[in-house]
Amino acid sequence: MRVLCVAEKPAIAKAVAFILGGGRVSTRQTKVGWIKNYDFEFNFPQFGSCEVTMTAVTGHITTIDFPENYGWGKCEHSSLFEAPILTRFTDKNSMNIAKNITDEASRSNILMIWTDCDREGEYIGYEIMEQAKKKNPSINLETTQRAHFSHLERSHVIRAACNTTKLDQKAIDAVLTRMELDLRTGSSFTRLLTDLFRRTFKTLYRRNSGI
Repeated sequence: MRVLCVAEKPAIAKAVAFILGGGRVSTRQTKVGWIKNYDFEFNFPQFGSCEVTMTAVTGHITTIDFPENYGWGKCEHSSLFEAPILTRFTDKNSMNIAKNITDEASRSNILMIWTDCDREGEYIGYEIMEQAKKKNPSINLETTQRAHFSHLERSHVIRAACNTTKLDQKAIDAVLTRMELDLRTGSSFTRLLTDLFRRTFKTLYRRNSGI
């Protein structure tokens, strides 16, 4: 049995790996310099003795945005409230981080999330799961394991590994709803007010075209 563990931060991944691995850990470099894959063995009571790879992200892998045809000046402000929304990588590093997760998940039986235990961490766990299942269709909300921990004391980390739950769908939905509201309202009102000021203060706008 092979388990892929993913933490929210590289430092957390390293600390958890060395606790669970008892110091017997081998390290592999990834395409992102500060992200490493830690390989070790651990006996999970719920899965038995497993080969484990612990890796990390650096916060959100993806963000949401409008399609190109809804760019500034290409549509009415009000249309942004019903415009389709796309998911994209935050930057090139996040793309490489996601690929590392996808590749490691393709060789794993179980995905275990080690993100922060708050709503944002729950959603980041969902983002990780979405990348992991690209090459491993057995990974989903039902099969993904969620470790709950609040600090890095040895017995606490081991207890978290041995008592996993599932990702919280309600917390995931709450974060996604907040992100969508921020995008729709922020973009539409920013464009509306900017265009209003441009029309109202034409002279000022010509003098300071960067507004």
